[in-house]
Amino acid sequence: MLIGFSCENFRSFRDEQSLSMLAGPTKNLNNQVMNVKGFDILKSALIFGANGAGKSNLFKAIRLSSQIIIKNRPDYGYHDAFQTACDKSKPTTFQYEIEINGEFFRYGFSLMLDNKEVVGEWLFEIFPDADDRRIFYRYSDNTVEFEDEKKPFEEINGTLFIHNARRKDFWYGQKNKDREKIYLVQKWFWESLAVIGPDASLLWDLEMNENDIKGITDVVKCFDTGIVGSGFCTYALGDEPVDIVDNPRVKKDSQVKKGNKGIFRQGKDGRLEAFRFKHGAASEFFVNLNEESDGTLRIMKLSPILFRDDKDCTYIIDEFDRTLHPMVVQGFLKWFLKKQYSSHKQFIMTTHNAHLLDQELIRRDEIWFVQKDEEGATSLYSLDDYKVRFDKDIEKAYLEGHFRGMPDVILPEDVDDGF
Repeated sequence: MLIGFSCENFRSFRDEQSLSMLAGPTKNLNNQVMNVKGFDILKSALIFGANGAGKSNLFKAIRLSSQIIIKNRPDYGYHDAFQTACDKSKPTTFQYEIEINGEFFRYGFSLMLDNKEVVGEWLFEIFPDADDRRIFYRYSDNTVEFEDEKKPFEEINGTLFIHNARRKDFWYGQKNKDREKIYLVQKWFWESLAVIGPDASLLWDLEMNENDIKGITDVVKCFDTGIVGSGFCTYALGDEPVDIVDNPRVKKDSQVKKGNKGIFRQGKDGRLEAFRFKHGAASEFFVNLNEESDGTLRIMKLSPILFRDDKDCTYIIDEFDRTLHPMVVQGFLKWFLKKQYSSHKQFIMTTHNAHLLDQELIRRDEIWFVQKDEEGATSLYSLDDYKVRFDKDIEKAYLEGHFRGMPDVILPEDVDDGF
């Protein structure tokens, strides 16, 4: 699980800003808190703010840093990494605090985004009632200091140490008691963190077996889409485009192929089949996926958040409410928060849906805001900082500007010479 994330000197985040998933003093909705060996960790976080205030920049910081960790490429995705609030002459820093199988770690790195040079990297094991323990600290000269020794590692030049440390040959026969912990942390970013943009999908690693199909269909049916069933149908030329997307999370031997507009497999007779939803109650008929509404497809692509219970996962969704009715967004979130999953799951979203600001639905420490100052720098802060009463209408208070994070809209009558 994610315990916290911080970044500094990235896009509109000039100063260090932190998102914490640790529960605050709030006492209501305790079912939305997971206690793991002394840490009270929240199930969700909702991030509000005006357009251009920095919500998506937080999402981009998590996506970029996690992709660097997964792909081990410091040059990965740095387009548009700087805005006026950033300083190219200073390093950019990303740091995560995470839980893996009851163990807790703090991992981070600093690098110069201008030339992709890694200037620092660290991993600590953290404890609820004891001092942190350093597993390693990597310096800009590529020497790595462990708990009790310091060594040069020439091969890590320009890349992250945590990724290299997975390789057995990297250690040249040297022993290190923390190699498995280093591997676990790097593996967490690959398997337990899903960072999803407004048009992306969570279906990529599904095999579309009977359980997957049932899970997807059950979720989509619950949101008044008119869908009554689903299945694979024989594909005909001219149906939805077979634009298969290459995704590294898909098993190489998978029989199911997924595109931007459809999901396909090879039928028993060798003919291509396409996954489709069945509509109507009296006269049922199948509809091509590229003919479904954007809202229906959005629910389908995000449905694993609600029905999967086979692994711990932290889902981070940018603009979750895009193309979705406010009641669907509220119902989706309520489903996630009220269901007791056997796995540890978290749901973090950026949103404009002020109807979610309801203290009977979400806790104060699950609500976050972003605000830009006059210089364009973003600050990230929690509703819990305001110490509001449990009976306060926080939606109304937010729209009235009491918590900031609101757009300053200029109307025609506010302009002296009009538009």
